[in-house]
Amino acid sequence: MAKAGDCNSPIPGSNPGGAFFYLMLTIIPTPIGNLEDITLRALRTLKEVDLILAEDTRHTKKLLIHYQISTQLSSYHKFNEKKELNKILSLLKNNHHIALVSDAGTPVLSDPGCLLVKEAIKKEIKITSLPGASAITTSISLVPSDNPNFQFLGFFSKKKNERKQQIDAAINYPGLTLFFVTKYNILKVLKEIPDSCFLSIFRELTKIHEEKLHSTAKELRENFSEREPRGEMTLVIHGERSEEINYLSPSEIFSLLLEYLPKSSAAKVTSKITNSNKKNFYLTSAS
Repeated sequence: MAKAGDCNSPIPGSNPGGAFFYLMLTIIPTPIGNLEDITLRALRTLKEVDLILAEDTRHTKKLLIHYQISTQLSSYHKFNEKKELNKILSLLKNNHHIALVSDAGTPVLSDPGCLLVKEAIKKEIKITSLPGASAITTSISLVPSDNPNFQFLGFFSKKKNERKQQIDAAINYPGLTLFFVTKYNILKVLKEIPDSCFLSIFRELTKIHEEKLHSTAKELRENFSEREPRGEMTLVIHGERSEEINYLSPSEIFSLLLEYLPKSSAAKVTSKITNSNKKNFYLTSAS
C-alpha cells in the first residue's frame, strides 16, 4: 500500500470515518542512456510504490535489476492504454500509489501517459511529476544560441503535407524547434528540409558513442546517405532569429555605391532598388 512521505501528501477521503487516502500517481523520468542519470528520489519512489506502469517491462526491468528494486511491473503502452485505463484508475482510487515510467526520459512527452494523466485530473486524483532526464532539455543545452526561444513538436507526422507544415513552422519560428525522429525516416525528413537550413542532430546522448552533429540539411543528408542511421534521434531546426534587421536608407545605399560607381550610375541604381527619384541623390551629393 502507499506509504506516507514527502511526496504523498494525504487527500481527504469521502468515507464516513473521515480517513485519509493516498491517491497518488507519480510520473518518474528514467535515464535516456546512462543508468546513473536518475535521482535518489526517483529510486526511492520506485521502491515504495505499489505498482510501476512501464512502456516496455523488459526495458524497465533492466533498470530495476541494476538498482535492486523488486516492485511489481505492469505493461502500459499506446496499444493498451485505453483498455487498462479503468483498472488503473480503480487502483488509484483504492489507495494504491502507482508510478508511470517510459522507456527513457520523461513520460507523457511523446510517450504513453497523456490519457491516464487527463483522466486522473478529472477524477481529482493527486499527481506529481519528479524532475529528471529528458532528451529535450539535454539537446537544448548542447545547441549554442543566445536566443532563449524553443519549441518541441514531438515526432514528425507520417503524412507528407503535415510534415511540410511542421517544417515550415519550424523554419519560420524565431528560435529552435525540436523533433524526435527515428532511424527509419531521418533521410526522408532531411530530403524535405531546404538544403541551406541549419540543423543539429543528437543521438545516443549520455552513452559511450554519443553523437552530436551541427550542419546544413544538405550536408547531413549526405552524411546519413553514406552510413546506416541508427537509433532514435533528436533533430533541431534553427529557425529565423527575432532580432530586428537594420535596413540601409536610400542615401546610405547611394553613398555606398559611390565608392564603386560614377555618380550618375550610383544614382540610377539607388533609384531602381529603392523606388526613389534619382534627382534626389544628385542634390544630396551636391550639398
